Amino acid sequence: MAGSVRPAATALVLGGAVAVVGASFLPWVRSGSASRSSYEVVEAADRLGVTGGAGALAVRAWFLLPLVVAGACLAASLGRERLAAVLGGLGGAAAGLLAYLVGRSPLTTDVGWTATVVAVAVVLLGAGLSVAGRNLGSVVTREGGLRRLKRRG
Repeated sequence: MAGSVRPAATALVLGGAVAVVGASFLPWVRSGSASRSSYEVVEAADRLGVTGGAGALAVRAWFLLPLVVAGACLAASLGRERLAAVLGGLGGAAAGLLAYLVGRSPLTTDVGWTATVVAVAVVLLGAGLSVAGRNLGSVVTREGGLRRLKRRG
């Protein structure tokens, strides 16, 4: 059973991460009659000096999101599922944090923000299945370790 969970979990993480990148180009917020993508939002925040220190670094790193997700897809195509899941999860986590911050701001959110929140949920579901899938078919021993159960049939 665990063997079939990992590829599905990786597919969820990667699919969600690719959707996060797509949603990052959609309108995230409305300001008057203008709609702004996530990249325009972080650029404006950086230009206005709203973030400082680590926040400013995180804002500047947002522009690397498509590269990180492309790296995840490349890792998956090379059979490096764990690396793909980590990179995809990193992209999803970054998007989730930015979506949370934008959602708490006084800005009016738009379709891109909503699509990102849904895509992040898919990434988190895949990451959770990836972690849980490792231990399906295992039992915890008295010593605290995991022991694989023998398959029947």
